[in-house]
Amino acid sequence: MSTKHRFQDTKDAVTAKDDASALKPKVVSQSDKRLMELTESIQLAEQIEIFQGTALFVDKDSGEFIGPIAEGTMGIILYAGSAKKIKEDGLNSADAIRIPRLLQLDELLNFHIAEISYHEGIQAEKAADLSGLGGAKCMLRPGKPNYHATIPGGDRSPCYVGFYLSPNAKYSLALVSEKQAWPLEFANYLHQVGYEPKDLYAEIDRFTSLDIENRAVDRSDTLETLLYLPDLRKRKQKNRKAHEEAEINAQKSASKLRSLGRSIIEEAYTRKDVGGWWFNLPICLYSWMTSDMERLLTGLLDDDTTAPPDPGAENSPMSDARLLSSWRPITWLSLARTLTLGLSALHTKGLIHGDPRPANIMAKLSEEDVLLPDHFRWIDVGLGYGHVSSNSTEPDGRVTQTPPAPLGGGRVTPFYAPERVESVEFEDADMVRLSKRSDGYYKLEFLWKRRTYEEPVSLLLKDARGKPLRELGKLGKGDRIQLREFIFDVERVEANHVVVSRIYEVVLDRVLIEHKETENEASIISKLQNVAISRYRVFKQWSQATDIFGLGILVLYMFFIRGLYLRKQYLNKESPSSNHSEFYLEKSSRERIFHELSTLIRSQIFLNGFIAAIKERGKYANKSQLWQKDVLMPLAHDYKREDFTAKANPAHPERIQQIVDHVLTMDANFTTVLMGANRNNGLFVLIIYFCLSCVWRRDEVSDLLASDFPFEPYCDSREIITDKEGRSKPARRAREDLELLCELINAAQINEDISSDELGNYSSEVILRSRNDQMQIALENAQKSKREVQDKEAKISSLEKLLADFEASMRIKDSSLDEFKEQTEKFQQDQQKQKDRIREEEKKARHLETENKRLQDMLTRSQEQLNRSIFRIFKNDSNTKPQK
Repeated sequence: MSTKHRFQDTKDAVTAKDDASALKPKVVSQSDKRLMELTESIQLAEQIEIFQGTALFVDKDSGEFIGPIAEGTMGIILYAGSAKKIKEDGLNSADAIRIPRLLQLDELLNFHIAEISYHEGIQAEKAADLSGLGGAKCMLRPGKPNYHATIPGGDRSPCYVGFYLSPNAKYSLALVSEKQAWPLEFANYLHQVGYEPKDLYAEIDRFTSLDIENRAVDRSDTLETLLYLPDLRKRKQKNRKAHEEAEINAQKSASKLRSLGRSIIEEAYTRKDVGGWWFNLPICLYSWMTSDMERLLTGLLDDDTTAPPDPGAENSPMSDARLLSSWRPITWLSLARTLTLGLSALHTKGLIHGDPRPANIMAKLSEEDVLLPDHFRWIDVGLGYGHVSSNSTEPDGRVTQTPPAPLGGGRVTPFYAPERVESVEFEDADMVRLSKRSDGYYKLEFLWKRRTYEEPVSLLLKDARGKPLRELGKLGKGDRIQLREFIFDVERVEANHVVVSRIYEVVLDRVLIEHKETENEASIISKLQNVAISRYRVFKQWSQATDIFGLGILVLYMFFIRGLYLRKQYLNKESPSSNHSEFYLEKSSRERIFHELSTLIRSQIFLNGFIAAIKERGKYANKSQLWQKDVLMPLAHDYKREDFTAKANPAHPERIQQIVDHVLTMDANFTTVLMGANRNNGLFVLIIYFCLSCVWRRDEVSDLLASDFPFEPYCDSREIITDKEGRSKPARRAREDLELLCELINAAQINEDISSDELGNYSSEVILRSRNDQMQIALENAQKSKREVQDKEAKISSLEKLLADFEASMRIKDSSLDEFKEQTEKFQQDQQKQKDRIREEEKKARHLETENKRLQDMLTRSQEQLNRSIFRIFKNDSNTKPQK
């Protein structure tokens, strides 16, 4: 069966309308009402065409945007399209226009954000029309006036488009041509500050013409200049209007258009302002997406409207997450395959996503209320910033000069690979020395002192065989080192020094300025000559492996959420009137639990134990033996098909059960993932195997590559793959395994729904506890067993004392021989009985002692694992703590 899994049949079945149901009155939901209101507002709005056939909808008087607005860290998404098409086709014809989010107080930071957005637009444009990717349809580069945008009611002359952005007011649009400005509010402001529209147009045109000339000379494609017209109005009470006008008149000299760029970086660094009109912005056009994966998955658990709606209930609210409620395991795996296709296409283009998490996966819901895996796309596909050549030649001959990549935002999420973390600090060096090499590179030496009064010596980074001795020795091309206010791009690492290709100065903790002039270079070298340092920071480059890591954790997250959803549905079915507030259904609790699972799956102990269980308990020699349809066949007593017992099952399901038992022993919360896989042991094992193949790299598991069961991750290392043929190889490997897994599910015919009986066995008292709680329960059980053993030992001691007293009384007893013999025989019988009882008690005591020892060993191992996990968590927390 095709890996598309007949989703078209599902869609046809959903969209087919019954003649009888067509006669029933249509129920209008709240979302339908909001869409109708939005459509009416758009019909009354002014349409300002930005791209051919795509317009922004704004208020006719103020220019404020009408329609949904979405904001991210770097961009603002504006609702756009054609009013006529939206009225006819609904959201299917809507578009999204993305502009930089320029709301920083420092003008230099605003230019930095615009520069990142410009680079992102260039990359996203390359990802247009690729499967699984939400790339940019097109991009308007800064420069010439917009020939599509014209002033309403005026002549058809082209205009420069400005965007009013301020954290204290609504966003709005402004147009300026050679003759007039629009809207009226913007035109009145220009009149107040004594700025004629023709003068503003001429000034914008002068700056943009210079940019075009500069790009023509060096054949580059970079953001040269950002233009900013500050808003001098003070948004105070209405009775202060006269005071506002006086302030404006006093500041007319400061109202001229400002130019921001790297050529005047020092001047921009000293200016602070917020709120005004921005011109010469990079503008990107995307398809409008309606919902992201994070909200859909969260909605499955948090929304009370995920069940199918009641047709008799008028205006009943409905959640989009309900469209995922009927998805089966093969549907979720097909979604993972779609996402893998997107990463493969992205990597083929030489791009890296860099931010693979559910919030960056979006879908456009169809009008037929159907949500299929093919509807989802990766968004923010151009943010893998700086991981292309700093000077790469485009097919049309342009040289894309990439500005310095940003340092990142410090976000922490389970979906990020270790190198995706902000930075790591080290304190193994006391001094540093920088010098210039003859080949044009720089030599960066790290020094340390054996004693405080001794001369420093070079810190060895690699041994004679080239094996890294410390973290600095593991760095490669593209990694970075921060010393004080300087950032160094690593070219390679020698035995006792680092070869550096570029040097930047860090401004405002985020903006990097490269110093190429001889004077600046000499100044930096003099500053770093045998200078003392307290610490240094390491920033590791992102690569294709970063995206594959996020994909593996994402698949684990899908089945984790599905398992929780099935549990919630069971509880609602058993007790519809109860308010189920089990702690693991709360967002904060389940996020903490999943974070523990994602941390454990990157544990060397978990990986080694899992592979050993496959080899020793499952008796599998290699991956090809494991990835078979027979592995998905469940145990006979769990299977409901009548013909199962009549079939031979060479996979021995009890062996798969032993592998599952081992995983659940490591953390019982994996039972949630098992439930998400319909409690199919084989499917659960293959999902865990897939996730491990994503999050590990071959250079990290070299010992397992040569083991009896060779474990081969999809990525060779964390280093970026520059080879054109090999850069998409990891994503292709992952996609092939997902396609094979879908084929195995179809071949084994196990894609039925999970039964209520199986859901009922899902005990919240046993699973879904934090690892802390699990260790506490194990400790309490061990202490209980220890008390029982102590009680038994006390009883044995009491019997031994009683026997000793009896023997003493017999020795001193004065009686006749017959009586003595009779009593002796009686005593011997009693003694034999006592000995028999003692032997029985001793046997029980030995059994309890053995059990106690086993529990003590288990407790010791659990505590050791807990200590390692706590150590790694604290280490990661301390490593990811932002630098003050």
